Amino acid sequence: MYKVSYLPIANADIAGIIDYIAVNLSNVTAAGSFLDELDRVQNMIADNPFTFRVYDRLDNEAEKVRVAPVKNYYLFYSIREGAVTVKRVIYNRRNISGRWDD
Repeated sequence: MYKVSYLPIANADIAGIIDYIAVNLSNVTAAGSFLDELDRVQNMIADNPFTFRVYDRLDNEAEKVRVAPVKNYYLFYSIREGAVTVKRVIYNRRNISGRWDD
């Protein structure tokens, strides 16, 4: 089993998603459903992080980044030395080509 950790920006992504769904969309049930799915995907990644495909659309990425779908979002992560780092969780229709810091 791999240890899964989140970068601070990934935690901020998740907080923003939950806030948007629960507050802006007034749908606490959907926010809970998102968290349940996130937990399910995280467990899959911890068991076998190679399950999901390499995301090859990022510019200048030194390490391979993989992508896992979580409802209407993509969870981006890398694998290094027996550990998984979640880099971002981003809406799946957002143009993210080569951009991680906005």
